[in-house]
Amino acid sequence: MVDMILKVLTLNCWGIPVGSSHRAERMDAIADELAKEEYDLVCLQEVWLQSDYRRIRERTSKQLPFSHYFYSGVLGSGVCILSKFPIDDVFFHQWPVNGYIHKIHHGDWFGGKGVGLCQVSINGLRVNVYTTHLHAEYNRESDEYMVHRVLQAFDLSQTVRLTSVGADVVILAGDLNTEPDDLAQRIICHNSELHDAYVFARQSESAQGSVTEDQEERETDTSQNHKELLTSSVARNQDCTTSQRKNSISLWAGFQQDLSRRIDYILFRSGPEVQVTVESYRQPLPQKVPGQNFSYSDHEAVLATLRITKGFAQNKAPPPPDTAARASSLQEALALCDRALVDLRRSRVRYWFLACSLLLALLATLGLEAPGAYHRAHNAGRVLATLVLGFAAGMAGVWHSVEENGILAGRHGMERVLDRLRRD
Repeated sequence: MVDMILKVLTLNCWGIPVGSSHRAERMDAIADELAKEEYDLVCLQEVWLQSDYRRIRERTSKQLPFSHYFYSGVLGSGVCILSKFPIDDVFFHQWPVNGYIHKIHHGDWFGGKGVGLCQVSINGLRVNVYTTHLHAEYNRESDEYMVHRVLQAFDLSQTVRLTSVGADVVILAGDLNTEPDDLAQRIICHNSELHDAYVFARQSESAQGSVTEDQEERETDTSQNHKELLTSSVARNQDCTTSQRKNSISLWAGFQQDLSRRIDYILFRSGPEVQVTVESYRQPLPQKVPGQNFSYSDHEAVLATLRITKGFAQNKAPPPPDTAARASSLQEALALCDRALVDLRRSRVRYWFLACSLLLALLATLGLEAPGAYHRAHNAGRVLATLVLGFAAGMAGVWHSVEENGILAGRHGMERVLDRLRRD
């Protein structure tokens, strides 16, 4: 039997060109940290600048000689993979729905987010490594992007499920922007049959009574009365999260809220002749960049140490897939899609009404001349009305069609999966 240890790290680097404080210094620190530690696979998100990617790649070239950046959208997908082992093949799938182009202050649409795959050869095993970054949640009370994130979760799970046939080991690491019990996270795990490495590590630690002091310091009790290894907006990274909230209009209203949560994951699945167990799961980076008063990112890095055994070992094998939970999650997602389609059609009517109203107003004032004192204001008003008319017509006629087709594509895909589950 082949027995080996694989260390997998994921980190959202918070590499926004303008909005991220100390970006260049933090990227240097991240690169230095990756270069001095023994990581086998590294999945990074929010590496938006090519110069930052090249900086990290060059500084880690000895320890992680193989790498791939997934280009997409206006800014690039922001996701990349660094590997100690050869990368045999790559693939990228961009989300059909990913935010709104007119909400520039959120910016997700411009990132061209999706899921990237690198097929890696490790001691004769084919390992599929996926990294991704789902749409952000900007308001917990009124999450206008929930259907986008759920559709992305379904797309992600389908991509993993359909491209991992024949893989000995499947690993998904990234910022999923969804908490463990959220619908999007349930769809990812149930539909792709992936397992949360954190859960397996906690079960193992509980059985052995081996939780370390460092882990205890980083964990916080949740409402479910169990401990979570929080990764975003935690007190450890207050310098980054405070700066981020101050620079974000959408989060200003919730500035005093506790936004800490676990949204960065390492998920895994083993092939039929391979067993994967979780040796440890921790946050490896120091609280602050050495010699500085700021953190590495507004997210915590997560490191999973996986033991991979090739053979027919059956002990500690992951549980079989929960078909009932999978079907329930997909049915809940279908209902969400139906509500989103109703809201979308209402929104389209409102945009058409605005466009028609402005068109009638412009036609009614055609040929009219305002008094001299108001001539410039009159012309400026007509120009503004024309611009708004063009925007409203574009939203109603083009954007809403793209949005509707994206939702329908995901919805019909879910129906196909449910039909197969019923037949089985």
